[in-house]
Amino acid sequence: MLKTCGYLVSTVSVALLGYAAWPGAEKAGLAPVLVAGMVTSTAGMALRWASHVLEGRRARRQAPDLSRQMRFEIEQGAPPRQEHDGLTYLARRK
Repeated sequence: MLKTCGYLVSTVSVALLGYAAWPGAEKAGLAPVLVAGMVTSTAGMALRWASHVLEGRRARRQAPDLSRQMRFEIEQGAPPRQEHDGLTYLARRK
């Protein structure tokens, strides 16, 4: 979720910077270059975000099913574990 917010903030900043640069770029005849830069920057962020999402899905799919093992360990007195984002962590006892 944090990476998603970061990519959204970066996309908004590209739009704001493009808006601020538009008058100068238009006068100098560089408006197409400015638009191309904004589009490629936003596309790059979208690709990085998509890659992040796919890696997370792949990691969750490849993670072994630990629920049976975790129940056994808890029954034996081991500290409980929690799964989050495809990773397993020791949980705090309450």
